Amino acid sequence: MLIKYGLIYGIIFTSFLMYAQKADEYIEIARKRRNIGDFNGCIANLNKAAEIEPNNPLVYGVRANTKMMLQDYKGAIEDYNKALELDKSYAKAYGGRAFAKYATRDFDGAAKDYNKALELAPNDAAAYSWRGFLAYANKKYTLALQDYNKAIELEPMDSKLYADRAMVKLAMGDKNGAMQDYNEAIKTDPFYAKNYRDRACLKIENNDLKSAIQDYNMAIEYAPKQTRYYIERGNLYLKLKDIKNAIHDFGKVIEIAPTDIAGYYNRGLALMAEQSYNGAAVDFEKCISMNPKYIDAYVNMGVCLSAMDKHKEAIQHYDKAIELDNKNAKAYFGRGVAKASLKNTSEACADLKKSQELGYNEALNTMNSVCK
Repeated sequence: MLIKYGLIYGIIFTSFLMYAQKADEYIEIARKRRNIGDFNGCIANLNKAAEIEPNNPLVYGVRANTKMMLQDYKGAIEDYNKALELDKSYAKAYGGRAFAKYATRDFDGAAKDYNKALELAPNDAAAYSWRGFLAYANKKYTLALQDYNKAIELEPMDSKLYADRAMVKLAMGDKNGAMQDYNEAIKTDPFYAKNYRDRACLKIENNDLKSAIQDYNMAIEYAPKQTRYYIERGNLYLKLKDIKNAIHDFGKVIEIAPTDIAGYYNRGLALMAEQSYNGAAVDFEKCISMNPKYIDAYVNMGVCLSAMDKHKEAIQHYDKAIELDNKNAKAYFGRGVAKASLKNTSEACADLKKSQELGYNEALNTMNSVCK
């Protein structure tokens, strides 16, 4: 009889181990699916794991994390709730739910969850970091700084923490402290492009333009397909009157992303600065073809056409800009100058007066010479 019951218990225990192993296997497969971007396959395996072990908090925690990646924050919160219902000491679930709540603009709920996560895991640098970011987003800069300080104390080799703390220090007006943090971020991870770009922006604020160029050079070296960096460096070259390099950078944007209108527009501005009005007009015309409601492109096209003594065509473009924005002072000014060039003085003066009324101060000087 004892042997009989022993066999039954053995079968039950073996069956339990098989199911537990299967649930773990589904979780492992799900993670691998997620790592290769197969989120549907990941969720399907986690659903299967939940069927096998409906009381396993890890299943819901992993599924919640996956839903976060899919920006299904409501679904993630539901899974985090289930995980915490099963295990009230699941610190990472509090941290994950806090981020989901932040994403759904439940800032108070997010703060409470980060507090709970840190109560359970007081050495979790990531939780301090995220709570610091939440405080920063709510303009509680002193609290944010305290949390980032703690996060860095726990993870001194995490370059992102220094960069984030720099952001907080900038908000507090501490530019020197921010620069020190960007320097430390780059020292910790010298291959991360964004840190060079962010330091370049701070150097521009400090009017250290040539050094900022050097940082953009490094950012582009490590992220050569990031068009934003070329745009920003190109505009910095324009400030330095280095038009040739500015045109090169904007051309690089067009080479990398031919459908990015910013490349054409900014190159048009650079060509205008070089007084290459024909080339600039081609770029602005391209902008207009890509976006027929691009007001600034019409205005700058008008400037180019007037510079080439094509005043009637210029007026047509200014007309379109004003049709799209009847309070565009620069468009009225340009149209007024074009009409004055065609000896249409009365209409020119009306446009110049309108431009001046809209706050374009340069119009007043032109009115004094045209509208006598």
